[in-house]
Amino acid sequence: MSRLSKLLRNFGLLSDPRPPWSTAGRHIFAPPLSVDVDVDEAVMSALFDRVASVWSELGASEPYWSVLTNSIYRREKIDQTKDSFFKTAHWDVDLIEACLARAGLAEAAGDSCLELGCGVGRVTSQLANMFDRVVAVDVSAPHLRLAAKRIAMLGQSNVEFVHLKKVEDIQGLSVHDFFYSRLTLQHNPPPVMAHVLNVSLSRLSPGGLCLFQLPTYNESYQFDVHAYLASPQTGMEMHVLPQPNVHAILRRNAIELIEMMEGPTRTSIRNYMTFFGRKSPNSGSDQNP
Repeated sequence: MSRLSKLLRNFGLLSDPRPPWSTAGRHIFAPPLSVDVDVDEAVMSALFDRVASVWSELGASEPYWSVLTNSIYRREKIDQTKDSFFKTAHWDVDLIEACLARAGLAEAAGDSCLELGCGVGRVTSQLANMFDRVVAVDVSAPHLRLAAKRIAMLGQSNVEFVHLKKVEDIQGLSVHDFFYSRLTLQHNPPPVMAHVLNVSLSRLSPGGLCLFQLPTYNESYQFDVHAYLASPQTGMEMHVLPQPNVHAILRRNAIELIEMMEGPTRTSIRNYMTFFGRKSPNSGSDQNP
């Protein structure tokens, strides 16, 4: 128990057991996490290659379920449920439009969008209706093939697909006006999560907007990079990037935070945070990746 918790309890301001805090205050007394984030290039490459290997396998075996982990989207059922799978993307559109509207930026989204973790194109086709140009990025070639097939079927010609084969490939991303990533970053170990987010935001154009989601706290989470690399691969993984690291990345890229909210997510995991921000109009792109 933290010193602040003990003090509040001594004054009768904190009952025992603790009350069920609202979503905004669940971790207000939480201790720091032990999370390795800064690693050298060789370790970063090893971590990235591990992620790419896992997701390429998932793309070959369970491409739709790996995006939305509901049993109805398993391979044996997807022919009957594919329509409902893609309809869930309207929820992402609603999220983008709501954030823009609250900030009075409904007309400021720009012409180009970078989607990090496009998967099978669930949200990509909706983004292609919102922006003149979409760059859809993923580490899994099997996922990208299905995404490209869907975009072609819909007759959309304004999407460019980028396969990140190695960690250095992300440095080649083009400048964009809007960055979007949801249900993606958490599947990367913290060093990769931080690096990929930092480079993506460094490519944001001056005045550009970003809306991304990742977990920032989990009471039982810790990450020791050497122990992790020595352990066997276990398939899909869930990781955490602490808030101080996220805010440092935002500052490094001259991004002013407009909103930060817990959630939203359709999964049972409750510790996601959504960040919505805008890059300073006076700042150049490619800040300091």
